Amino acid sequence: MRSKAFMRPVAVPVAVVGILAAALTACTPPSQPLPTQSWRFDTTSIRINKSQDKTCAIACFNTKDDVYTVNIAFRVKVGEPNSAQTWVVRGSKTPGLSEGQSYSMTGTQRAPTQFDDVTLADVGDLALGRPLEIVGVWTWPMERDFDYPESAINEVSTIVRNQLNNALANKQAIDIPKGAGEIISWVYGQIGLSGVAHLLSTYVWNIVGIPDDPVGSRIYAGIGARGALADAADLFLGGSGKELPSIPFSYVRVPPDINGGRVFRLGSPASTSITGQRMTGSTGDYTMSYLWTRTDSGTTPTTPPTEPTVTEPTEPTVTEPEPTTTLVCVPNVDFQPITCPVEPL
Repeated sequence: MRSKAFMRPVAVPVAVVGILAAALTACTPPSQPLPTQSWRFDTTSIRINKSQDKTCAIACFNTKDDVYTVNIAFRVKVGEPNSAQTWVVRGSKTPGLSEGQSYSMTGTQRAPTQFDDVTLADVGDLALGRPLEIVGVWTWPMERDFDYPESAINEVSTIVRNQLNNALANKQAIDIPKGAGEIISWVYGQIGLSGVAHLLSTYVWNIVGIPDDPVGSRIYAGIGARGALADAADLFLGGSGKELPSIPFSYVRVPPDINGGRVFRLGSPASTSITGQRMTGSTGDYTMSYLWTRTDSGTTPTTPPTEPTVTEPTEPTVTEPEPTTTLVCVPNVDFQPITCPVEPL
């Protein structure tokens, strides 16, 4: 009598089932594109704490600052060689602002910087070779003196692109830690002290031809994450983002010191307001506010956007601080600019 063949049941550990289920649900099938979101970065307001332009000798002159924003925008895909893109967006200048004045930016003064169709990846997507995308800006408030230094700013933009490729887009980045929390922590470090900002601070700068004065700078970067990776980002970065440290550029005026910044997750809420951002440098001191807004309009550009043509606005009426008083300064022994006394003539 022939024995009947049979298969003995095999117990599958629950943990293995959970891992397989997570792998299947944490990524988009290769045949489907990753979900995307579009975002815009705007400068919303400025307060002049200390004028950059004011000079006092026998009397004070140049007491008002005309300020415009320069954004060196960037986007890069982690581990995808030479994927970094950078471009420059310049805002139009404000009217002359005195110390103590606040001003709300409008129109092109906001230097609106658009990022279309930023891909959102999860841990499983990275395992399938679908890279994590990061977008952001290195933003500078500039006090207008002469002409906009286009060629010099473009040179800085090229250097930023090279450093992004070195820190985030190189092939070694493919071997980043695979845990969701580890990935977010690594990305934060590669933007900050151990990555792009650090590389910029150690670069031997020899940028000439910048007659206008940058008053500090900050880096703001958004990570395109979803699912478990988004949860890990929210845990590590917090709902409004994690602050970047300040990094000085010793002995150089251009580029300006990095006064800090923030790394956050692109996603929910649909807008993130960043207020009270102190900018210091070139003897000036400003407080800036910015806004990230989800737009989901437009398509991904095939090449980095070119700088828009900016028409200088007609200066609106600005209410001067009260009271208005003529001041006299007594120069110090070195005939250096000093703060005017408050006593009237």
